[in-house]
Amino acid sequence: MSARLGVAIMAHPARRVWWDAMLSQLEQEGAAVDLIVDETGAGIWPTARQAWAGARPDDTHRMVLQDDIILCRDLVAGVEAALAPVPSAPIRLFTVSRRILGAPGYWA
Repeated sequence: MSARLGVAIMAHPARRVWWDAMLSQLEQEGAAVDLIVDETGAGIWPTARQAWAGARPDDTHRMVLQDDIILCRDLVAGVEAALAPVPSAPIRLFTVSRRILGAPGYWA
């Protein structure tokens, strides 16, 4: 079994320039991207729910990105390479160290 990655971007209309760039890069990398724009101001949780729920039936994994991040080069290939040895297992691509969590102003 091989992994099949689905991608969604959680987007806010005010950050269109940001998510346009993300969408362009991801599509150039060969990803089929679902763009979930919070047009009604519903907020992060309804937008996240919609992004996760939009997985295609043949996707084995779903990567949901927020529109305020900077993508690394070859993100899709890197994630697919990380999935290759564990095609049926979940992986986590984000972590925060305790040192950062304890930094002054982190939660501001």
